Amino acid sequence: MASSSPGARAPLALTPLTPPSSRLPTISMRALTAAGTARPIDARSIVTLIIFFAVNALVIFPLRIPLPRVLGRVASEARDAVLGLGRWDAYVHQGEIRETREIRETREIRESKDAQEERHESRAPNDDGKEANGASTTGASTTSEASKSSETDVPTPTPDTLAAPSHAPEDAGAAAEATPSARPHFTLGLATAPVAGVLLLLASTCIPGSVVRGGIVGGVRPYDIMTLFLAFAYISLSLDCTGLLRFLAFAVAARASSSGKTLFLALYALFVLLSLGVGNDPVVLSGTPFVAYFTTHTGVLPTPFLFAQFQAANLASALLVSSNPTNLVLTSSFHLSFLSFSAWTALPTLAAAVALYPVLAVLYRKLIPTTLSPPKVDPRDALVDPFGAIFTSTVFVAAIVALVALSAAGKLEGVEGVWTVTGPAAVLVLLRDALHDLRRGRSGGGALRPEAEMARVGPARTSDDEAAQATGTERPPSAGVASITTEKSRSPSPSTAPSPDPSPAARAPVARAHPVAWLRHTFPTVAAVVSRLPLPLLPFAFSMFILVDALEHTGWVAVWARWWAAWARAGGTAGCVWLMGVISVLGCNILGTNIGLTVLLSRILVVWRDAAAPSDRTLYGSVLALAIGSNFGAYSFVFSASLAGLLWRDILAQKGLSVGRLEFMRWNMVPLWTTMAVGCLVVAAEVCVMF
Repeated sequence: MASSSPGARAPLALTPLTPPSSRLPTISMRALTAAGTARPIDARSIVTLIIFFAVNALVIFPLRIPLPRVLGRVASEARDAVLGLGRWDAYVHQGEIRETREIRETREIRESKDAQEERHESRAPNDDGKEANGASTTGASTTSEASKSSETDVPTPTPDTLAAPSHAPEDAGAAAEATPSARPHFTLGLATAPVAGVLLLLASTCIPGSVVRGGIVGGVRPYDIMTLFLAFAYISLSLDCTGLLRFLAFAVAARASSSGKTLFLALYALFVLLSLGVGNDPVVLSGTPFVAYFTTHTGVLPTPFLFAQFQAANLASALLVSSNPTNLVLTSSFHLSFLSFSAWTALPTLAAAVALYPVLAVLYRKLIPTTLSPPKVDPRDALVDPFGAIFTSTVFVAAIVALVALSAAGKLEGVEGVWTVTGPAAVLVLLRDALHDLRRGRSGGGALRPEAEMARVGPARTSDDEAAQATGTERPPSAGVASITTEKSRSPSPSTAPSPDPSPAARAPVARAHPVAWLRHTFPTVAAVVSRLPLPLLPFAFSMFILVDALEHTGWVAVWARWWAAWARAGGTAGCVWLMGVISVLGCNILGTNIGLTVLLSRILVVWRDAAAPSDRTLYGSVLALAIGSNFGAYSFVFSASLAGLLWRDILAQKGLSVGRLEFMRWNMVPLWTTMAVGCLVVAAEVCVMF
């Protein structure tokens, strides 16, 4: 609902803003002045534009700046001292040594039992009844298979410290080799480049302080958007820690895993349905390790299952406002209610999801096996916390229903923003997680973390390094690998490597003194969820809002709005839907992820709407095409087109799977343009029918 203040912008409502006409008005300088966006292009404008595109280039291709080793050691020691890591965390050497051994023993028992079952199934008497020779042959075959498995199997990492990612080598030999060549560096990337760009604009007097303030609390209320996103991220990740998503994935796989094509369809449908509810990031965080584990232990090629999971997760996130930050930007920019947004995007999303499956089935017809042997895993073992799964799911659904209802009633405007719903919901889930940890600690299970409990179902988990991707650092290149390959581990698995046990005298004072280490040990579930939150997205998102405000302040947004008005007059509704779809997909890859793209293009469309007063058919077509393109564009050319793409790439790297940029582009092209064509056609049909 629009504000009644004189300077408020008109809402994007179902009632026509202007009478439909065959010719749209042009944007004059007088109209732009009335909208408050007219300013001549000058030297400050040129500098602002250069900095904006330089920042986006650094987001896509992060720059690693070497630092002196002394400075790196000082910074590392200061970080460990503040966060209670390394030698400051005595709990690593006390309870977690015992935990590591328990995990290792549990895994060794499971693997020994599986090996015995495989030998028993493969040992059968031949026609001549020569069981001795048959046994010898079977043993040789088993040895050969084990040797082959050692080259292709994904190493199972043992849970490390919860609060921060561990960058230490896996064994002493690797540590000795890495020490001379290791060099500290500062990365200008996702979390740092936009902040540096804003500081540079302030230092060069290209923008005043009011622009910075407007990019945080003004306009579309970025603080409200990020509060909603982080609150739902915590709830979704907490739900993932209960094991519910893994349980559903294993249950579906257990029912359909005898047939490769049936399994592919079942998993695709599951990932679409999960993404419709919880969004793309939780499905990527939980579904990617599951697919990596399942395909590795069934011996099938992971390519079709991994790409189908990634594409389904990002496609389905276009439905609900809470599923993707880009949706939040659009609803805030055009004052759309949550219910109205979902009503408009439901048909394009579902139509694209239906159209995508046959395309994938044809694309991967030679890669999906006809039959396969599923791993022997009980889906119930993946459900770590059944009560927590029920409680968190209930809170999550209740929060979404409350948001939809209050937004439709216009009760989320002004100070009473969406944070008044999502904030308390996230706090409620956090308190439940904390009480769960305290109760488990009193019962003697405090040292066993969620990842340790998941050890009995294999490596279907994500480590803390999955959240570290958002810092903009690049993982080491894979030596020219341009396809999904399984890398052989060159060092012993942590699950089998002995752990050092420092003397009690060296660790006891630290254990009593450091509060952060105590918090991590006392509240392992909360620490696990917080460590996986995309916190680096906060400086990135706020800085992108500020940079777009800087472009508007220096006159560029008005220029681009006039260009769009000229195209709207020439192409009409169909032209606007088509071009916005193309620009949004391409912009995801060159404008600092789909979030930066949506912030910029939504601001251009708002200026165009206020100054030119286009028909609702053309306005809705442009906005909805942007909504579809900003979600579907996540699976396009580069990993940095979305935060989910960066998460997906780094999780695969941790599981020993490498995906090259050319391979990523190759398998995404046909699904991308198919779903975009279907989505844009449905959007055009919707606006033509409704207006």
